[in-house]
Amino acid sequence: MFNRPSLKPLKQQAIVVTQAAHGVGLATARRAAGAGACVFLIDTDERALRHVVEAIQRDGGRAAYSAADAADYDALSAAAEKCVRLFEGFTTWINIVGVTETTVHEDTGVDEPFGAGHAGYEGLVNGSLIPAEHLSRRKGGGAIVNVGPSLSDLPEPG
Repeated sequence: MFNRPSLKPLKQQAIVVTQAAHGVGLATARRAAGAGACVFLIDTDERALRHVVEAIQRDGGRAAYSAADAADYDALSAAAEKCVRLFEGFTTWINIVGVTETTVHEDTGVDEPFGAGHAGYEGLVNGSLIPAEHLSRRKGGGAIVNVGPSLSDLPEPG
């Protein structure tokens, strides 16, 4: 049975946002910071992350970042650990999953790793497993929110 999370008000939360340098991730991070949450931003674009964090801090918010690719388990795990060190954990992880290009050939085996076109899939998996591990150890739990493209639930013609 699904348990509805009981989250604290935003002013009492530390929120991680992936793909936070642009688009939906950026808007989400700014909105959360504007509501008083501490925000930890993750993206591959370090320059953009630095500018966003500086802007949030100029406006009186608490923010930090880590440049990491969500498809890289070790890099994303290190980013999560940095957030834990800086903000003493996190309560919500918002995993923005980008559009991917799927390349599957008829000779691709089931056991073969996904190629570069599956970075969105790997980011979704890593961005769910890593926070789940952290939140399961945290008293009071937390929430993982996966945000994907509007067409992500439709089959793709091959």
